[in-house]
Amino acid sequence: MEHGLEPLQPKPLPPRSWREARSGDLVWAREYFVPWVLRRLRQQSSGDGITAKRPTPGPVFGPGVPLGSGEGPPGNTGAALRS
Repeated sequence: MEHGLEPLQPKPLPPRSWREARSGDLVWAREYFVPWVLRRLRQQSSGDGITAKRPTPGPVFGPGVPLGSGEGPPGNTGAALRS
């Protein structure tokens, strides 16, 4: 299929010295890598201690679902259900 789209070219990154690059690497490692390693050593999942947003199962569609959320059969705006 022919098209006139051209791939986007990202802007070049500003030049950084070796020391600046390693400093950024250390910040990343302290913030993300070290906590990940500690969780693995403690055999703890990243999701441990987090509860579900909706811990009890319930209907996805039906009464109590806000209007415009896609309730009703496909192609139906739900106007017939509300009158």
